Amino acid sequence: MDTFVNNPPYLIAADDEQDLLTLFEVSMKAKGYTVGISTNAKNLWALLRRKLPDVLFLDIQMEGVNGGELCQQIKKKKETAGIPIVMLSANDNVEEIAKQCGADGFVHKPFKTEKILQEIKRILV
Repeated sequence: MDTFVNNPPYLIAADDEQDLLTLFEVSMKAKGYTVGISTNAKNLWALLRRKLPDVLFLDIQMEGVNGGELCQQIKKKKETAGIPIVMLSANDNVEEIAKQCGADGFVHKPFKTEKILQEIKRILV
């Protein structure tokens, strides 16, 4: 188990599937991370205004929102441009979509906790 003595990395996951968010939150907190979750873009922007995450996990298909476009918006804003974004999706083209929108990585859904941890470590190292 990872343990962080000071300032554990802060992760945000944005997805419209509450079950997935709960799984993400519980599993990442168990590994010592601080976690924020959002079921929509409006709440995500509010979270980002409060505190920028060390890594943002973003669903491609959320209700009423194209995650690829949202990724581009985040990357274009000066104050959020440096946030590493990992796209989450069951979409077969998730790798291509991640490249097109400027994301820093991708994870296929359904995901394994180990894959999420690998992406976090790859990005934060």
